[in-house]
Amino acid sequence: MGTCRHFATLACAILRARGVAARARCGFGTYFVEGRGLDHWITEYWHTAEARWVRRPAHRHTRRHLRR
Repeated sequence: MGTCRHFATLACAILRARGVAARARCGFGTYFVEGRGLDHWITEYWHTAEARWVRRPAHRHTRRHLRR
């Protein structure tokens, strides 16, 4: 198993190894436990055609998301 941080940093490393600009981001969400802000990590990759960073939770990366 693992945490979202593990998945996000691993996805970032894999994307970078494939030549895709990527970064791991951390934020705090109150939607996990009511009344508490818990950390949550995601991966962002650079979408060349759209000239923008695209946010994706690491568990949702698929080939269609990685088209540049």
